[in-house]
Amino acid sequence: MEQVYEEDLIDGSTGTVYASKLKVASSAGGAIPENTLQLASVGIRKRWMVSVYSFGMYFDAKTAKPEIERWNTYDIDELSTNLSFYNALIGSKFDKAVKLVLARTIKGSDLQEAFEESLKPRIVHYVKEYSHGHNQESKRRLQSETTEALGLFRDQFDVGSLVKGTEITIRTTGHVLTTYINGEPLRSVESRCLCAAFLDIYLGINPISTSAKEMFAMKVSLLIIKLNLLTVPRLMRRFKSRL
Repeated sequence: MEQVYEEDLIDGSTGTVYASKLKVASSAGGAIPENTLQLASVGIRKRWMVSVYSFGMYFDAKTAKPEIERWNTYDIDELSTNLSFYNALIGSKFDKAVKLVLARTIKGSDLQEAFEESLKPRIVHYVKEYSHGHNQESKRRLQSETTEALGLFRDQFDVGSLVKGTEITIRTTGHVLTTYINGEPLRSVESRCLCAAFLDIYLGINPISTSAKEMFAMKVSLLIIKLNLLTVPRLMRRFKSRL
């Protein structure tokens, strides 16, 4: 039986244990250094009422704090529902990772299709947001570059099948998205829009899990918001309601 520690979290649907710390290796070639990230939240991805994968969301507290310092005048409850704060998290450069654990064996082609289905409309949104004003040439160039990046990301899952229990970690560092399977680094793809589109799946307006999204925001905001004896019990109730 897997050892569970106090700060670990368990996905209730699959029983998967997510450790409070996640050590991610450096990228292939070493351009992205290894790091140890902190667990913020867990959730489940279902399709047609069937569990596809559970996931844990991690972040680097050391680099996150200076990026979100300007939000320190807000209450933690406000930040957990603040659209601008989530947009800031999606566009931030600090190290983040989503660790997926497959709840069933799936075809690589099915995973490719699922990622494309989720990412393509989000890419359209971020290309429009990140292109320079009404410059159509800039927009076309960014769309072309991001489409190419999506293809490189997608091709990593061109395999026969991925068995139940396979761990897929997708990490964003700056504007670089790195994929790991069972802890081994595969490809790193540099694309601001692709990184934002991927994070939008979990932190955007229509996330896979609203509770995981809000828990992530609350855990990150604890880096900058001072708690008092009155807010701690209320905060603990908020955390428990999202598990």
